[in-house]
Amino acid sequence: MAEEDLKIGQYLSISHCMLNEWQLHKSLNTTRNSKIQIIQPLTTTVRGNIDSITLNDIAVEIALKEDSKEEYKDFSVDLAIIRSVFPDTLQVRVEDLENYLLQKLPILFEIIVQGSNVQNMHLIEQPAGCMDYDAEQ
Repeated sequence: MAEEDLKIGQYLSISHCMLNEWQLHKSLNTTRNSKIQIIQPLTTTVRGNIDSITLNDIAVEIALKEDSKEEYKDFSVDLAIIRSVFPDTLQVRVEDLENYLLQKLPILFEIIVQGSNVQNMHLIEQPAGCMDYDAEQ
């Protein structure tokens, strides 16, 4: 392992490793046969309801509850991706975007994630009873 140029945040494939536990402390150990390779992060698709959001200048933090699971997953989504899903927000100021999105909650989405980065997202359905943002303006 010493000759590998590994950096924090890289995704690795490690062969011939052992998971040990001692006094409730787990450790992962390599062997002399271990091979460590830097790999591309896996792309996965996550589907579920977005129940809460927080907006900052460049991204929207979302809490997504996966279908048939109890826990939430947190994602940071670029504003450009959010605006592509909701094209009527292209001219909406960032300050007003949060109110627009809050009116839409909960929203059923399919999110394509590579590693921890959201690559794309697709609106599955719009719940009944949600009002259009323009109707309130």
